[in-house]
Amino acid sequence: MPARVWLIIGILGLNICLLSGQDSLWEQHLAKARKLRAEARYKEAETEYLAAVEAAQAFGADNPRMARSLNNLAALYQDQGRYAEGETLYRRATAIWELSPGSEEDLAAGLNNLGVVERALGRHKEAEALYLRAIAIREKSLPPDDPTLQASWNNLGELYITMGRYQEAEPLLTRALTAREKSLGPTHPDIAPMLGNLGLLNRIGGKFSEAEQLYKRSLEIRRKALGPDHPHVAVNLNNLAELYQLQARYQEAEALYKQAVEIKEKTLGPGHPDLASSLINLADVLMQTARYTEAEPLTRRGVRILETSLAPDNPRLAGAYTTLGLLERGNRKYTEAEALFRKSLAILEKTYGPEHHRSASLLTNLGETMAHQGRYAESEALQRRALAIVEKGSGGENLELSTILNNLGVVIARQGRASEAEPVFRRALGTVEKYVGPEHPQVASILDNLGESLDKQSKFAESEPLHLRALAIREKALGPGNPGVADVASSLGAHYAARGDNEKAEQWLRRALEWHEKALGPDHTDVGADVESLARFFAARGRIAAAETYHQRALGIFEKNLGSDHILVASTLESLGGLSAGQQRYGQARRQIERALAIREKQLGPWNRTVAEDLNNIASLYCREQRYKDAEPPARRALAILEKAGGPEYPDIAATLQILAQVRSAQGRYEEAAPLLKRSLDITTAARGREDRTLVPGLTSSYSDLLKKMRR
Repeated sequence: MPARVWLIIGILGLNICLLSGQDSLWEQHLAKARKLRAEARYKEAETEYLAAVEAAQAFGADNPRMARSLNNLAALYQDQGRYAEGETLYRRATAIWELSPGSEEDLAAGLNNLGVVERALGRHKEAEALYLRAIAIREKSLPPDDPTLQASWNNLGELYITMGRYQEAEPLLTRALTAREKSLGPTHPDIAPMLGNLGLLNRIGGKFSEAEQLYKRSLEIRRKALGPDHPHVAVNLNNLAELYQLQARYQEAEALYKQAVEIKEKTLGPGHPDLASSLINLADVLMQTARYTEAEPLTRRGVRILETSLAPDNPRLAGAYTTLGLLERGNRKYTEAEALFRKSLAILEKTYGPEHHRSASLLTNLGETMAHQGRYAESEALQRRALAIVEKGSGGENLELSTILNNLGVVIARQGRASEAEPVFRRALGTVEKYVGPEHPQVASILDNLGESLDKQSKFAESEPLHLRALAIREKALGPGNPGVADVASSLGAHYAARGDNEKAEQWLRRALEWHEKALGPDHTDVGADVESLARFFAARGRIAAAETYHQRALGIFEKNLGSDHILVASTLESLGGLSAGQQRYGQARRQIERALAIREKQLGPWNRTVAEDLNNIASLYCREQRYKDAEPPARRALAILEKAGGPEYPDIAATLQILAQVRSAQGRYEEAAPLLKRSLDITTAARGREDRTLVPGLTSSYSDLLKKMRR
């Protein structure tokens, strides 16, 4: 699931209570600072707040004026994501108010503000205790219709949403809204943010119709009170757009994001960080419809604005870098994407700690990027860590959980453990259907992946309807011919190829290519992937000339778009090497595979699983040339890599053991060959089952023949 720059409606002016003073110089500094902060001129605002702190020194270090100055400076630091500094100042402020008679309301405000920071840092129990104490102070001295008491209920409700304690959140948020409506009326502007929070609660609970009604009511209140072009209206538009995006109502979401961008550009100026957030959210919805070319300038502009206006470790930058990483990954620039995800993760872990729920989406994105590079063991570890964080944090069923489960299933399946991946995909499917319904595009993604895992187990009768359902969902949500629809068409081609229906397989593979070419142009990287899929299909069916032509076209596209050292270049070279070997052009085949090997070692390191694949291919070439002494070293190195990657029973080891057994047998060393071939047979049987009719029979026959040779 993509990480978003969330602009969640809050209680503006209440979460952080800025307290004005009465003394002339001190108040002047505070007034200037408040104005600068509202304009996001944080450096200048900090100068004024520091001047207010200095002016307050004249009244004594424990004077309430000092507490108010520290409180307001802390709020500025919180705006910038400088939570540790903000926490220190809030604690100093509350310590002063604790000792100041008659400062109970100021103390409650300080406790509330400190709770906001603790919540941001992921210290939910500490935040809850602070909120509850602030509420106790206020309920003792204030009537139920007091705005600050209503704000405290609201803040505690927001915290419970964060903690996944939704049943406890709802009565607090409803109580706050009811009291506010009673005291101010149902159309007062201060009602709007509380409606937004209840909308968020309903959205999280999958009650999208109720959430939409609350968001729309909040939006209309603000439009009527503030005018259609106010920045707060843009926040409401953004939240409604997020709901529509979650429901795959992409055109409606895009229109609202564009309105929000126009309002913020007009009212806040071209360099405001809130504008950057809206630009990045607009880019995100464009990426979900595979419009990467349109999304890129918006994302990069948003990142530039935030880098200019915020400190380099601000959490908002982490969200921006994540979106840029998703863009790079969508363009198959995996090295660049990984660097951006790691940069984002470092910011979040520094700010919130390594087990905060915000890190989970970063971990799953980073893990998915590693899987694209063939780094499956690393990817699986990150997916499991992300899953543990989410399950510990809420334990509920939501879209983030389904995304992580889906990504975990993919990386398990790619390691040859399709039967283990199947229940993971089924859990992901049940979770996402419960949350967003059976017609959401993310349902299609999981259906397609579940279908592929069943294909690998030859459960074709079960997998075909899953692929077709995924196709129908994508066509309905995205429109026929969309790149997302083409992706499912490619999966259908692979499905029919696996079950031996060559005519249907070619039809679907060509359809995927046609749709991608029409949507993206003939030289797009995704087009190259379709061309490569067709090349492999042709090669497997002995159509060598067509396969070589298509491989060469794919190679040209990848080298043009991604550079000569990209992983996709390596995989295409490996395929070309296989064709050359089949034509007994062994020297050419070895050069192609050795180039692929060099790329993989450079990009992925010498111990990557795909490096072992190339080493196996080189060893096989030597065997074909009867150069058995030359074959043994690369095969031994491949075996060491695979055993390190997956352990002694790793399914991919079977092919390497067969090569080594072939070398020993060709040299007449049958007693050494037999245990290698037996181990290969055992691993293959365990991975594919005794009923397998593809590999197990051939290995059984080879092992039987070898035993006969030993008895002669």
